Amino acid sequence: MVSNTPGRSAIILVLSVFMLIVSSTVISAFSSGPPNSVTGAPGESNCTSCHAGNPMNAQGGTLAISGLPQEGYTPGTNYTVTVSLERSGQSRWGFEAVVKDSNGLQAGTVTATDIARTQTSIASGLTYIKHTSNGTSNGTWTFDWKAPDTDQGEITIYAAGNAANGNGTTSGDFIYTTSLASNPVVTSIVDDNLVPAKFALNGNYPNPFNPETRISFSIPSAQYISLEVFDVLGRKITSLIQGTVGAGDHDVAWDASNM
Repeated sequence: MVSNTPGRSAIILVLSVFMLIVSSTVISAFSSGPPNSVTGAPGESNCTSCHAGNPMNAQGGTLAISGLPQEGYTPGTNYTVTVSLERSGQSRWGFEAVVKDSNGLQAGTVTATDIARTQTSIASGLTYIKHTSNGTSNGTWTFDWKAPDTDQGEITIYAAGNAANGNGTTSGDFIYTTSLASNPVVTSIVDDNLVPAKFALNGNYPNPFNPETRISFSIPSAQYISLEVFDVLGRKITSLIQGTVGAGDHDVAWDASNM
């Protein structure tokens, strides 16, 4: 619209340019990384706060986290974690992840190792790992996670992903969330004072016996053991153990009823 009022057309032109700049900023705001706290973790939002139009976790796409052993994490150990997002028909990709314990606190240390495609930011004591502007070409990202040095209990990696169609707007995008929980591996502590100093065959009890007895022995370290029974003429009667046995005191039952 053009007005004959002096100065009005200039004002309309300036206002139009300003609106175009604002619109462009909104469209590209998250191409270099989403804001913090949109991982879908308890108490956090997810990418649907800005990207709308499709249902959350719609069929036809997947978001997955991998890199932690099934048996659990070992305190103080470094792991390479991979976040993978798939959705056919989409052309741009984004994600954000965080690692929390059961109290919602930071668990372990998150490090961006692929600095061209991932970056970290910190908010409220939590480290968020997310894509960079160069990390939107495909839906696979990796980062390092060092487990807590001490047992922090169950930890959970929360992640949200955006499979975008690259149309320059927030419409037509698909948002997915997922999580991966892991407990610390329970390791036994060996008291060095209880480990035998040397190998010893400690005999059997009861002796004499009829028909069962228990043969005991001690070994100072885990090793291959062959435990066999011979008669007084040196003939082999049976083999009780053929394999690796851990350090410590052991006893094996032998039933001679069929001898």
